[in-house]
Amino acid sequence: MKNKELVCIKCPRGCKLFIGNIEHPDQLIVEGNQCPRGEQYAVDEIVDPKRTITATIKLISETERRLPIRTDGEIPKKLYKEIVDEINKMKVTAPIKRGQVLVENIKDTGIDLISTKAVRK
Repeated sequence: MKNKELVCIKCPRGCKLFIGNIEHPDQLIVEGNQCPRGEQYAVDEIVDPKRTITATIKLISETERRLPIRTDGEIPKKLYKEIVDEINKMKVTAPIKRGQVLVENIKDTGIDLISTKAVRK
């Protein structure tokens, strides 16, 4: 039986999780969690891991060179590199509003890429 250890990030406790039987995702055994969120985190991390992307992109502006951005939700981990590669090719021109959608539904995930900073000019 294959096992994995994780540290839960769903609350400040940081429970050390032990996940057993990972070769059978429908029969996972999770131990060490002190709340139900820890168990769900462990299952999600084994079955369908997801991540939020934060990055910067090139910005054409009088005052800034880079614009901080992020996804407005979690994307499947298997698409992470593909999306980051696309982000690295992006360039936008000011003005940009904070929260402005820069790419809708990136890679058909239902998740948008948004600005996290306003740049006027």
